[in-house]
Parts: sequence; structure tokens; C-alpha cells
Amino acid sequence: MTKGALFLETSIQIARRFHHPKERTRIEANFKDSPVLLTSSYVKMEYLRRVIGDLIYLYQVATRVGNFGEILWCIQKLDLYQRRKLQTNLQGIGTFFYSSLGNDTSEVLEKLKIWLKQTIDDSQDMFDELVDSISDETCCEKARNFPQKNGETYSGFGRCKGQQKQCKIDEFFSANLSAFKEIVDALKALPPEEKDEELNKMEEILEKALQHPKNMLDYKNCWKCGDAIISVECPAKALLLTLNVKHYKVLMPAIEKKILLMQDASEIKEEAKIEKS
Repeated sequence: MTKGALFLETSIQIARRFHHPKERTRIEANFKDSPVLLTSSYVKMEYLRRVIGDLIYLYQVATRVGNFGEILWCIQKLDLYQRRKLQTNLQGIGTFFYSSLGNDTSEVLEKLKIWLKQTIDDSQDMFDELVDSISDETCCEKARNFPQKNGETYSGFGRCKGQQKQCKIDEFFSANLSAFKEIVDALKALPPEEKDEELNKMEEILEKALQHPKNMLDYKNCWKCGDAIISVECPAKALLLTLNVKHYKVLMPAIEKKILLMQDASEIKEEAKIEKS
């Protein structure tokens, strides 16, 4: 059966660039019968913030250590809040080894720094080249202004605050209040044992934002509700492809949209629309 357009969520865009080649091949197989690959500037922001921002950290560590092994010691000492950098950095190192070194392991540190700089500097173009169209309903400023290199460091990714508004996330939220309310209702109806900390926080923030949409102009709120925002901006006729099954299997049916779940190396299961009770 020919698929329609696919909307690629952040986890898919990350995997297409940085995961193991077998995983990338498995993902790409889903595009065979899909005429159009879509994503959004908000997804691009998450991609840049989560992955490239962490690779900048790895690059800056690599520029100040004298031995390749010291890099691993640095990232293992990260605190719990920054622990996600460990996974991302190790994925980056794995991709570097697979694609850049072959059997040659000499001058590893210098080669890693060169690869990281090229990957970081080319990140926005890489993202754009992987899709056919990028929507911009939220006008996410962070998707357009990526940290610039200054000597051996990069400028900070930056934070978003209401008094410095440069996007339209509050307007997007106000225009889609009914959809966000459906998501809140679905989260409230979910048994406690099926909600992780992220979904609980998302429910709390969204419920307050229904009364005060400008709350979303604060990155502390906006970024914690990214999965809900992406669900709402996904076109109604497109299928959302994600590796984050736990969240999207709740969010997408709540607003009567469909997802494709990556089941195994040879099978995809289409999630049918769940009728509201």
C-alpha cells in the first residue's frame, strides 16, 4: 500500500544522521513508498539543541584535553541533569569511528576534532537536505540562529524568554487551543503508571498555558512540551514517524492523528485512529 506524506519527528532526524548504519537503513526503508518527507522548524530546533549542542560540548572538551581517553573521563563525570550528553556524545564518537577512521586509529584526537567541527558547521544544511519541506508555524528563532564559532569555541545556544519574543509559539498555541486541550484531557485520563515524569510535567504546563498561552514563550515551558507541539503541527493527512513510541502513541490519537511505529527491522505497524469515548 502506498503511504502518504511522512512527518519526521526529532528522534527520526537524529537517528538518520547519527545512529548505527543498520538502524539508518531500517528507517530509510520506510520512505520507499512515501512521496513527501515533511518536518518543521520546531523539530529542527530540537535537533540542533539536543544533538548539535551536545556535539559542541564534545568538541570543546576535545580542544582542551591532551589525550583521546580524557574525553570519556570528562563525559562520564557529568551530573544527572546533563546525563543525556553521555548518550549523544557516545553516539557521535561511534559515528565518527565508523565513518571516518576505518582501520587507521592514529591521531584519533585530531581527527575527531576535525570531524566534529565539520559536522557542527554543516548541521543545518544536513538537516534541510534530509527532507522535502520544513513548515514554520511556530517561527522558531532557534532553528534559524545556531551558535557561531568563535576561535576554538562556539557561542551558547541561548534561551527564550517572553520579553525577548522572536517566535510565534504563543500565537500557534492560541490558534490550536482545542487540540492542546484534547491532549491535556488525554494525559489526565492516562493511568499514573503509564505516565513518566516528562508526560506529567507536560500535562501541568499545558493546563496552565490553556489559560495563559504566553507562558509558552519561556523555554522552560516550551521545550518541555515539544512532543505535544510537534503532534499538533504535524499535518492531519500526514503520518508521523517516530522512535519515541511511549509519548506519541498517547499524544497523536488524542487529536485524531496517526503515527507509524517502528516495530522491528522488517515491520511497521500503523496506529489506527482512536475514537473518542
